[in-house]
Amino acid sequence: MYKRQITDYDLPNTNNAAWAPLPIGDRLWFVAGAPVLNELGDFVWDMFSGDARERFPTLHVFDPVSETFSNTYDTLSAPTKGTVQLPYIWFSSNPLTVINERTMTNTGLLYAVDTRDGTFIGEWELCSTISAPYPLGERLWVGCSEDGSDLWSFTGDPPQEERHYTQVGINPWEPIEHGDDIWFTFRDSNTAARFDAQTGDLLDQYAIVSDPGPPFLYRGQVWVYGIRDGVLQRLSGG
Repeated sequence: MYKRQITDYDLPNTNNAAWAPLPIGDRLWFVAGAPVLNELGDFVWDMFSGDARERFPTLHVFDPVSETFSNTYDTLSAPTKGTVQLPYIWFSSNPLTVINERTMTNTGLLYAVDTRDGTFIGEWELCSTISAPYPLGERLWVGCSEDGSDLWSFTGDPPQEERHYTQVGINPWEPIEHGDDIWFTFRDSNTAARFDAQTGDLLDQYAIVSDPGPPFLYRGQVWVYGIRDGVLQRLSGG
């Protein structure tokens, strides 16, 4: 029986494990953000004793035609899985609240890499445990997953902070767009918020079911399901 030879391709110059690849155009982008288990101690030590803003060659581009890693770009240490909003890949870097000095606490960092030329953009200090970045339309939304109820929007090319909202909700789910509105639910504050999709203005805030899931569309309306109590709520409409 014929057995086809399978070729292995190792990420260059790193022992870190990569997140699942991001297919962009005719390339695969790998983010080597996680140390292997036997190097975890050194990684944690570096996080506490080093500079959290130091950049490392952790973003690798694989060309399937030449079957080589054609480019490598710098990111901060311990990047999360990238969020694609072309032409950018967005990352957060906040596995720990890192104390570099007795009087300084490093908070969560958000940044982006331009896929056109590898330019590093940012970083922005938001909160110590920022949520996953959520692209929606021309905006990117980021909130706090544990230690705050703020929300930010970013837009533009190159991207810049557009709005900073306070006291909105803790730990946002991915938002959805419905008509002229953008809807968020926040799992740790049991709240929802509605924004104007054109202007980004915060229109309304609501107390909702305990332990809400993400908002979803059903029969032209926005709904949310309370996971803990098994309660369904309609958010939009009369």
